[in-house]
Amino acid sequence: MSSISGIENIKNNYEYFSDNSPVKLYLNKLSDQMAKKNDGLFEQKYLPIIEQNKKIEHARPFLSVITRTQGKRPEALRETLLCLAGQTDTDFEILLIGHKLTENGLDLVNRIIEEQTDEIKAKIRFIKLDYGNRSTPLNIGFASAYGKYVSILDDDDLVFDDWVEEFHETSEEKQGTVLHSYIFSQKWMAVKHDNEPDALRAVEKPKADYCSEFMFINQLSINSCPTLGLAFPVVAFHEFGIIFDEELDTTEDWDFLMRTVFICGITDIKVATGIYRLWENLESSATLHDKEEWDKNREKVINKLASSPVALTEVWLKECMDLTMRNSGGMALSSSRLPQIIPKLYYSDGKGFNEGNSINEFNKDRSPSVNVEFEIPEEVVDIKKIRFDVCEETLFLFENINIFIEYGSEKIEKLNINNCTHNGKLFGGKILFSRPDPKIVFKNPINDKPIKITITGQISNNISEEMLEKVLKFSGNQFARKVFRRLKRIF
Repeated sequence: MSSISGIENIKNNYEYFSDNSPVKLYLNKLSDQMAKKNDGLFEQKYLPIIEQNKKIEHARPFLSVITRTQGKRPEALRETLLCLAGQTDTDFEILLIGHKLTENGLDLVNRIIEEQTDEIKAKIRFIKLDYGNRSTPLNIGFASAYGKYVSILDDDDLVFDDWVEEFHETSEEKQGTVLHSYIFSQKWMAVKHDNEPDALRAVEKPKADYCSEFMFINQLSINSCPTLGLAFPVVAFHEFGIIFDEELDTTEDWDFLMRTVFICGITDIKVATGIYRLWENLESSATLHDKEEWDKNREKVINKLASSPVALTEVWLKECMDLTMRNSGGMALSSSRLPQIIPKLYYSDGKGFNEGNSINEFNKDRSPSVNVEFEIPEEVVDIKKIRFDVCEETLFLFENINIFIEYGSEKIEKLNINNCTHNGKLFGGKILFSRPDPKIVFKNPINDKPIKITITGQISNNISEEMLEKVLKFSGNQFARKVFRRLKRIF
């Protein structure tokens, strides 16, 4: 109630704004959204839980960790709880929500809780829930949370030991904003044994798929933020009434994230804090729901976001302006978005490049700038050639490229595009990549092992017609047809 009256007070103090001014329209929409609070569902189901908890004396930790489980992945749940047991910052509680557990599943989850150390058991509040869809346990968890922030850690996710610590430190400087850390993705599979629990095994190296800054424009059409990399201020739920849409069986996390970010803002933490596991042979939301349902829910979320109040920050406004400039008639040809920067480095002792000798990293700067540091593993003895992949997409320019190779002797060698080979076409210091799998290759300039390689530059899609004509002429008719098909999609 206080949050609504506060907004009404602001509106009353700005009566000299016309009813059609952006400020008045924003405040009216914000006030209406909070007054409705999801068509009464908040007041009916979740406000009573919040009010009841206020009457109970309890410690208020920094973070409430919500973990949903159906008891179907016991080994994964054990690993998730083990990650929490190893946290350097222990100022958290665990809301373990058993959703629609079978009798065997309930016994299994209770056994796993009993296996934990006394310290972790003391942090766990187990909530048994027998109704609702995927969103319902999240709403119950947020309503029951004692923490100042809330994070969702599913029963198959892995987090590093500084996961809570990074959130906690950043919250002290950016209190009240959504916190967003970087997350690796990795393919895993369950290996079955007779009469034994499934063993879990990684089947490839982690990828830096979600190691990039929050991009407002991109997030309006597709979600690139796994929930384990997010921490939400609890006031967004408790005071503003922003809850998970219980009519959504998919995309519920994206919908909640964006509506919360529109009001609270978001702070990037440029540190990887966990691994989002992609299962090769286990059930997940991606396998439980067909494409038609995903598309329907995505369309619903987009329509909701279009009617939600949002105050553009300086960074978001600049993203919008950059997009407008790239697409203006006076500029060069461009697509609607820049490629996602997913940096990867390969190193070779002269016998060729392979996945075993590769390093995934994340971009330290905001796109379109590229600033990547690759630490070379100590066990590597000899490096003769290096290959850099800036992303997995094509049809973009890479320019202002500088390569810094640091050696143990404190010597640093600096290279530029003139010292490299690549599979693009050079235009006065800019490389136009128009073929799949864009790459840059360079030799180790001295007979010594590098300890760190830093690559900087900038990507853009300001491709002039002159560049395009030369690429088409250079590439031959078959490739020209592919490029023209791509350009037809752009325009």
